[in-house]
Amino acid sequence: MAGVLAVLAAARKAVATLDDSIAQDWTVFTSCLDLINTAGVVLQAVEECDECLERAFSAAEICWSLQPFKLSAPALLPLAEVATTKNYLQQIIESGGVLSDSLTKAREECRSCVTVGLQTISAPLQTHLKPVPSLPLWTSKLPHTLSSAFSPQEYVTQMGQYLLTLPQHLEPLLVSPSPALNRALQQVAPDHSKHAGQRAVSESEVSAADFLIGRVAQKTCQMFADAVLRIPMLEQHAHSQLITDIEYICNILA
Repeated sequence: MAGVLAVLAAARKAVATLDDSIAQDWTVFTSCLDLINTAGVVLQAVEECDECLERAFSAAEICWSLQPFKLSAPALLPLAEVATTKNYLQQIIESGGVLSDSLTKAREECRSCVTVGLQTISAPLQTHLKPVPSLPLWTSKLPHTLSSAFSPQEYVTQMGQYLLTLPQHLEPLLVSPSPALNRALQQVAPDHSKHAGQRAVSESEVSAADFLIGRVAQKTCQMFADAVLRIPMLEQHAHSQLITDIEYICNILA
């Protein structure tokens, strides 16, 4: 188990280094989905193994409580180990899971993989927004022409192009839905359910695509707001330009 999680952690770190190239190479986006899906496969395998072992231990406890098994137990185990083994079975069942430690580690690593995958997917948006606070337009003393004031700036059109392309790369999820991908995304869905428009991930074939689009949209709004708040000063004539930029991205996300 430790070896599997170590390999998964190495893959997560590798994907985290690709955040600068995803806008130019959409195979990075596929790598993000593969990472999340693999984390879901590992988590599902551990959960299934835990359920299987729990059923086996529960069946053993039931058998232990039957009179015939009590009579035959000393023949199967040394007398000194009968009580110890019975207590061990009870402790495992009462602990809530045979592989509780492994489950905890698998869920933590799965959550980390999903977080890295989502951050990498959102990285191009952050790159486009990085120069926004220092754009010379905001503090320029020369007002722009009326026509330019109603044209979105380059940074926001680049964001729009990325956001409009994103759904095309999610279409394979509709054709070949992955329960493992949905299971992995469920590890982070509850943490973000408080956000408006955020949907929990179900077993539906469209649920993962809906969640990913909603998550990127929510992240876009958050990053855009942060970038605007970092603008040190805004001249009067730049107000209309900023409004135009905001309306443009809102129309893309609507």
